[in-house]
Amino acid sequence: MSSEKEVPEYARPALYVGTMIASIVGLILVAIDGIGGWWIGYYYYFSIDTSVAAPWGQFAHVPIVLGFLFTAYVALQKIYPVITMSAEREVKIEKTGFWTAIGIVILTVVSGIIFAISVSHAEWWFDSGFYAGIFAGGLAALFFWLGKKIETPAK
Repeated sequence: MSSEKEVPEYARPALYVGTMIASIVGLILVAIDGIGGWWIGYYYYFSIDTSVAAPWGQFAHVPIVLGFLFTAYVALQKIYPVITMSAEREVKIEKTGFWTAIGIVILTVVSGIIFAISVSHAEWWFDSGFYAGIFAGGLAALFFWLGKKIETPAK
């Protein structure tokens, strides 16, 4: 008797649906809300549409948003192949999606550190865009990793 459990057929696509949902939610929150805010008599927010932050603050979110777009595309490609490609290329794209999700987390943390240093003179806080970058990027990476661990679903 084997101690291994059989993996249901729907497990792998469900992980990619989870990746897609996490990526879309992360994309929306990072694009709409900022990394954080600070208070100096009135509120400022560190986001794409801010004009009071340093110039890099306006563009710090762009690679994160593009990364979430890419991970959502890769998850969609794994669920419903939009573009026909070879199995080798599909594996490479899935690995790239995993590493992109890891990169999103790293870029979010680095942006958060730079933000905290640049506004250390004021009262500051992290906003939902920061937490979405970490949690949604981490979930996308976890789901990609778990999807790769399930090589062949049970029949």
